Amino acid sequence: MVSSAAQTATAYLASLPEDRRADISTVRDMVLKSLPAGVEEMMSFGMIGYGIPLSRFPNTYNKQPLCFVYIAAQKNFNALYLMCSYMNPDVRTRLADGFRVAGKKFDMGKSCVRYQKASDLPMAVISELISSISPKRWLEIYAASRQLTAAGKKASAKSGNATEKSAAAKKTLKAAGIVVPKRPTKKAMTKKVVAKNVGETSAARKSAAKKRAT
Repeated sequence: MVSSAAQTATAYLASLPEDRRADISTVRDMVLKSLPAGVEEMMSFGMIGYGIPLSRFPNTYNKQPLCFVYIAAQKNFNALYLMCSYMNPDVRTRLADGFRVAGKKFDMGKSCVRYQKASDLPMAVISELISSISPKRWLEIYAASRQLTAAGKKASAKSGNATEKSAAAKKTLKAAGIVVPKRPTKKAMTKKVVAKNVGETSAARKSAAKKRAT
């Protein structure tokens, strides 16, 4: 990930090549027009971020502002990080449908929408998505998700109610349409490794047999 030392969005844009600056600026303008009240623009992780400033909510696990949108110019592409889509199948489906209807290529990782030009993005769909997440809702999702982390469970265990808090957090996330990926068990991981090794061994045997036959 390309990280900038710029302290402001204006400085970040000024550091970009002219063609990159134009596309990033266009996306930035769209995001700024879409932000719900209470969300601010800031530099975070070397990118332009949009979220809740530390002055309002300082208790983040990584001491960084709680952002739900990031804009960045990466080495080979431009990126729009929509953190609100992570683990949320409904949001991801809305994005995918929006790209399809607009006739645009949908290239997305867990939260990163990769694009070359601003025109590659269905701006109206993304704008609507950003405007639909209020600071209050984002804090609720964040608080619930933190209960599901190992650190959250460990802290809860000290008070003897880790299971209850975890169950309550999962219920809150489910109500919001958030899907929490299940961590594979050691048994499942072992089976996966064994299956892979068996497959590789089988392929090697077949390759060796084919060479002997020729």
